Amino acid sequence: MTRKRFDEKDTPFGSWLRSNPQLDSAFGFDGENLDYVWHDYKRGYIMLIEEKRYSGRSSYAQEDTHSLVDQAMQFACKRMVFKRINKARPTRIRYFGYHHLVFENTSPLDGWIQWDGRRVTADELTRILRFETIGAHEH
Repeated sequence: MTRKRFDEKDTPFGSWLRSNPQLDSAFGFDGENLDYVWHDYKRGYIMLIEEKRYSGRSSYAQEDTHSLVDQAMQFACKRMVFKRINKARPTRIRYFGYHHLVFENTSPLDGWIQWDGRRVTADELTRILRFETIGAHEH
């Protein structure tokens, strides 16, 4: 059975997907969003980030689906020269992995922060997002 959203903040398309009996998860369909494709377009660095608020956790289905995207990114970034719409941007991309960002409440401003299960400060998170620390490790 396709799981309904608990917070009632679905998009109209998301609501349609979840209520369409022909797209039910019982048939094998699974739609998972990914929160951030974080990109330093000047250096060609990229990472994937799944954000959870209120100490949330990813579902098994989300973890499974996201692991496929992570593996595809690892493979592609090691082997490909990418075609860019903006020709001035790098075509060789360094992939810095798939990461879980968990907030105790809603943001770095109102509680603790976890990056891949490790507590970090807002300053450490900023350095990670600037691709400056080991916390933004490459795969």
